[in-house]
Amino acid sequence: MDIQSSITSTVPSSKQTQIQQKLLQLKLKRINELNNNLKTLLNKDRIYASNASYLIINYISNAKDYTIPEVWGHMDPDENPFRNNQLLKSKKNFKQGGNNDHPGGCCVIL
Repeated sequence: MDIQSSITSTVPSSKQTQIQQKLLQLKLKRINELNNNLKTLLNKDRIYASNASYLIINYISNAKDYTIPEVWGHMDPDENPFRNNQLLKSKKNFKQGGNNDHPGGCCVIL
């Protein structure tokens, strides 16, 4: 075996170095993408479970829920947003058979 052949077998060809370089670039690209994804996850706003529990308890103790009248009592008629003239008029209109545009109720079947 002569020296020339042993040198060429140990030194990679230019094509092999190009392939290795591309593989290294792809690995670097993947690592950078993963690093960027981890940075965005790290920058997200986080809240501890104890703080979240405190906020829920605070909201529940301050917000009135009239579906539980034993705790909050009944809603005054003036505070009820669903009790107004529009609701009463629509009920009367429905009981009387609708309006001129849609006689007989609230729905139109084609």
